[in-house]
Amino acid sequence: MSRVSVSQGFFILSRSNLITKLISIIYVPLLLALLGPAGHGDYALAYVYYGSLVTLLSDAITKTMIRRVSAMEVRGETDQAILFTRSARQLSLALSLIVALIVALASRGLAGLLHAPDLWLSLIVLAISLVFVSLAAVYRAYFQATRRMSIAGNALVIEQLINGCLTIGLSWAFLSRGVIYALAGAAGGTLIGGLAAALYLHYHFNRLSREVVGRVAWEPVFQLIKPLLGLSFMLQLCLMLEALIVKRRLAGLGLSEALASMTYSDITSYKMAQSIPMILLSALASALYPAITESITQGDIKRFYRRIDQALRHSYLITLPASAGIALVAKELTAFAFDGRLQREQLIIAGAFMVIPMSLAMIQQAILQSDGQLVVSQLPLIVSAFVQVLMNLALIREPFGIMGAPLAGYLGLISLVLTNHLLLKHRQVELSYIRDLGRPLLASGLMSLGLLGLKYWLPPVSGRLNHLGQMLFLVGVGGLIYGVSLLLLGGIRQSDIRTLPPGLLNKLPRSISRHIKE
Repeated sequence: MSRVSVSQGFFILSRSNLITKLISIIYVPLLLALLGPAGHGDYALAYVYYGSLVTLLSDAITKTMIRRVSAMEVRGETDQAILFTRSARQLSLALSLIVALIVALASRGLAGLLHAPDLWLSLIVLAISLVFVSLAAVYRAYFQATRRMSIAGNALVIEQLINGCLTIGLSWAFLSRGVIYALAGAAGGTLIGGLAAALYLHYHFNRLSREVVGRVAWEPVFQLIKPLLGLSFMLQLCLMLEALIVKRRLAGLGLSEALASMTYSDITSYKMAQSIPMILLSALASALYPAITESITQGDIKRFYRRIDQALRHSYLITLPASAGIALVAKELTAFAFDGRLQREQLIIAGAFMVIPMSLAMIQQAILQSDGQLVVSQLPLIVSAFVQVLMNLALIREPFGIMGAPLAGYLGLISLVLTNHLLLKHRQVELSYIRDLGRPLLASGLMSLGLLGLKYWLPPVSGRLNHLGQMLFLVGVGGLIYGVSLLLLGGIRQSDIRTLPPGLLNKLPRSISRHIKE
C-alpha cells in the first residue's frame, strides 16, 4: 500500500477509470436492448437523482477529508488522520441512513413527479445502495488523500465490474415480470457493486488503522462540513430540478410520455460520450488535489504553479483531440453502443466539445478547494447549475427543440469557468489558459482533416460489430495522426511522458524520444 507521486497517481486512476468506462460501454448497450429506449430513459432519469443524492451525501465530507487528511499526513499526524476518517465514516453512515429512509418512503410520489411510474421500486433499491456507496466514498477519499491510489482505483474497478454484470443479469432475470422489476434488477447491480467496494475498502482501511485507538464522534466533523453541506444541497437541488425541467419541457414539445423518455435517453448518450475523456481528467484532478494541498501547506509557491501548469497542459493534450474525435466518430459510436438513431448522433456531435470547458472548470475547482476554500468553491457550481436550469427552460422549445439541452449545457459551463476565474483572480492566482493551447489545437486540427478525408473514402457499413470495427480503426488512425503531429510540432515534453508506467516508458523508440523536449 505504497504512496505514489502525482504522475503515478494520475496513471493509476486513469487506468482504473478507463477499465470502468469500458465496462459501461459494454453493459449500457445491452441494458438499452433489454429495456428499450423508453425504459432506458427512465433508468437514466433515476440515476440522475441517485447521482445527486450520492454527491450530496459524500461531496462535502470527502472534500473536507481530502483537505484535512492531506494536511495531517504532511505534518506526520497519521493517527489523527485515521481518527478523523472514522469520525467522517460515522457521520456518513448516519446521514445516508436518514436520506435512504426518506427516499424509500417517498419513492412512489417521486416516480409520479418524474412522469415515470415504473421507477418506484428501483428508487427503493437505489436508496439502500446510498448507504454503501457513501461509506465507500469516505474510504476512497482517505486513500486518495494519502496517495494510496491503487486501492482507490481497484475499488472502482470492483464496483463497476460487479455493477455491470449484475445490472444486466438481474434486469434480464426480472424482465419477464415487467419493466418495474427489470428496472429494480438494474438498480440491484448498483447496490451489490457498492456493497462490494465498501467491503474491499473497509478491509484495507482496517489493516492500516487497527492499531490506532481513540475516541471519535461525528459532531465535530458535522460542524466542519455544515456550511459546505448546505451549499451542496442547493447545488444538487438545482441539478435534480434541471432533470425534472428537461423531462417536462420534452413533454412541452408535444412528445408523448414514452417519446419523452426515449428523447431523455438520447440526451444521456452525449453525456456518456463526454465521460470517456473526462475519466482521464477526473483522475488528473484526483491526483492533483492532494499534491496542490501539499505544496500550499509547505509554502512552495513555485511547485504550486508548476503542478497547475502541468495539469492545464495535460487537459489540452486530452480534451482537444477527444472533442474532435467524439464528433467525428459519433455515427459509428451511436450505431455500435446505442440504437443508431439520428437524434442520438446529432446530440453526441453537439455535446462533444463540452469537455474542454469541463476540464478547465475541474482544474479551477481543484485549485480553489486545495487552499481550504471549500465553501467559496461551491458558489460557481451553484451559479452554473442555476444558469443551466434557466437556459433549459428558455431553450428547449422551438426553434431549438431538443438541441436546446446541449446549448444550455454550454452556457452553464461557460458561466462556471468565468465565475471560477474571477474567484481565482481575486485570490491572486493567475492561470495562463492559452500558453500551451497552440500545438495541441493544431495537431487536433490536422487529425480532424485526416479523419474527414478517411471517412469520405471508407465504404458505408452496417451492423454493430462492423461499426465497432470502423470506429476503432478511425480512433487508431486519429490517435496516430495526432501523436505524430504533436511530436513534430514539439508539443510533448519529458514531464508529459513521465505519467507513463516505467516499463512502457523504457520501451519508447529513440526516434520518438529525440522529438520530446525537456
